Amino acid sequence: MIKVQLLLFFFIWLRGTLPRVRYDQLMKLGWKVLIPVSVVWLMLVATVRTLKNENYDFADIALYVGGGVLVLLLLSFVADMFREKSKGAEQPAEEPAGFDPIGRIPRPAAARAGVAAGTAAPLAPGAGADCQWRARYSQ
Repeated sequence: MIKVQLLLFFFIWLRGTLPRVRYDQLMKLGWKVLIPVSVVWLMLVATVRTLKNENYDFADIALYVGGGVLVLLLLSFVADMFREKSKGAEQPAEEPAGFDPIGRIPRPAAARAGVAAGTAAPLAPGAGADCQWRARYSQ
């Protein structure tokens, strides 16, 4: 019983503490990070197993694998440096009119007009017959 309560406590605590991840952020993580890391890991394991089957010493295997990882890290670092230089040379694009960088949902017209929440918005001209019918038969 205590284990279940601890599990629920930590689950609720973790869920309430960490921010939500949007679906597009999760997909970007998967395609840009997790899949390349898994392919590199697969190649690393295949290389180590092949070198072990060829009776290489552990020190030689560690040197080959460490050298390969070091070369990949250096290439990644150099590519990031060139990417930053090319981004600095570009002019920033202007934001379109009415663009909200936070991505909030636009408010309805009644909220913009200052109508309090839970009250009926003023009727548009010509919309009275339909609204009167709803008011009469919805009670």
